[in-house]
Amino acid sequence: MSSSSREPLIGRHGILLHVGPHKTGTSAIQGTIHSSVEELGRHGVTVPGTRKLQSAAARGVTDYTGTPGVAPGTQRDWKRLVAKTVPAPERAIISSEYFDIADERTAARIRDDLGAERLHVVITAAPLTSILPANWQQRVRIRETRSFESWLKQSFARHDAGERSIFWRRQHLDWQVETWEKVVGIDRIHVVIGDKHRPRLLFDSFEDLLGLPREIMQPRIEHANRSLRWVEAEFLRALNLATRDWDAATHARFIRLGASRAMLARHEFGPADEPIRLPRWAHERALEIAESMVDGLRASGVHVMGDLQTLLPPLPERDVPQPSPEAIDPQIAVRAVLGTARAGGAGLLREKYVSSRSLKELPGLRSATDEELTRELARREADTSGTLLPYMPSDRLVAELRRRAATRVGRLLGR
Repeated sequence: MSSSSREPLIGRHGILLHVGPHKTGTSAIQGTIHSSVEELGRHGVTVPGTRKLQSAAARGVTDYTGTPGVAPGTQRDWKRLVAKTVPAPERAIISSEYFDIADERTAARIRDDLGAERLHVVITAAPLTSILPANWQQRVRIRETRSFESWLKQSFARHDAGERSIFWRRQHLDWQVETWEKVVGIDRIHVVIGDKHRPRLLFDSFEDLLGLPREIMQPRIEHANRSLRWVEAEFLRALNLATRDWDAATHARFIRLGASRAMLARHEFGPADEPIRLPRWAHERALEIAESMVDGLRASGVHVMGDLQTLLPPLPERDVPQPSPEAIDPQIAVRAVLGTARAGGAGLLREKYVSSRSLKELPGLRSATDEELTRELARREADTSGTLLPYMPSDRLVAELRRRAATRVGRLLGR
């Protein structure tokens, strides 16, 4: 261990399992971890497997199959991750929000496979008042057609009826602690409170758990998983309504991975690009539920890093009306159309039918350079987003690189 490192809260040989839940800064944490593998390794922390493998392993061990267009994980993925984690000479960290639906039986298996004597569980937390809008827009990206108001009313009704739906199983922090306490014990659970006004606290807490020098984990803006703005979400919801008769695979290809992804690549916003806000009645109801969660966390005696009061933001004095969906920036529609076109294979048009500028924006398989194809494959292996040929199967990219290599060899032999 580096002399500049500190004593880790999980011990020098602990395995830190970050179980989410969704919409609590998981993308930022995972992006930072997987872009800092070598630096973490120099301080005695192993990051087993790629981000893609850790996600697939979590989906596999929990049997999660809930996202259309996302390949389900397998038991083999989980076994591969375990095989990479257990031999870690010192500490290791695994992070995936898909662990957040683990029931007691699954949690026990995870404990047994990774080693009860080494395992520590970290749960990240954010205000329910921010999670609700974030979750709705995420559902819209997948295929939700209900309005925000309708979805909120049904979600609260399920909670009040005592239903432990996937959303509430994920976001009821006291239920998360209760599940893992039965398996690993309360002294091996850590709840990290995020604070949008002090974003560095999230990373400081992970450094404390792992015994890392301060600011070793450096968040980067590209690791943030931004949410749709209100007009974007309403525009996409209109697309979902218009394509209700499409099968899941077609919708995933053209809308979720086409139009939606292209819209999310936009990072310059105008006056109409307001965030999705909770109506005051829903904010009040969310606070009531959050207060019961906070009471449960305090009563459990779990180790909390951060201020629990952060989970109880003040009730707004009045509702602030959302912009009319008619105020949509034309660039949103343009990006959606281009994303759908890419999904349909627009990047495969023959070069003579498109301008050189269009080719640069939508490169075809043959017009992409070797370096671009290689970078695209590396991005996919690391499970990071890219803009080059996002809908071309990886085996086609590999086949094209092989074809080019064979052509070069043939030319050399011909000489």
